Amino acid sequence: MALECVFEMAPDHVICKVSGQFTAEEGVRVIQSTVDACILKDLSHALIDSTGIEHAAMATNKIVTAHKVEELFNRLSEVGQKVPRIAIFGFAPFIDRYKPASDYFQLRNLPIRTFDSRSAAMKWLFATDPK
Repeated sequence: MALECVFEMAPDHVICKVSGQFTAEEGVRVIQSTVDACILKDLSHALIDSTGIEHAAMATNKIVTAHKVEELFNRLSEVGQKVPRIAIFGFAPFIDRYKPASDYFQLRNLPIRTFDSRSAAMKWLFATDPK
């Protein structure tokens, strides 16, 4: 089953619920679609709920995805497009305790992180300190 995403709009952020099989390419497509939804609704925050992912992704796959997301964000910045802040939360086997993608994003100062819980994701998403 391909990765699917369903969008909901909250007053102050976009919510994207994903389900199915995770691949790097489809993961980047979900991020792109989430960014597009933020642009369309003029919102600067998004929450991606990955609890519907069927299988854990390998660390290598997560890093490939993170690199492609960085390229996407760089292209958006080059054309003057504002990049929204994105928090991803899901069950522990998918996010993984070591969070290699989140670490990658943090090292490169990209506004995207992964979390094991919705509450932690929301806390970071709307924190005044972007770290």
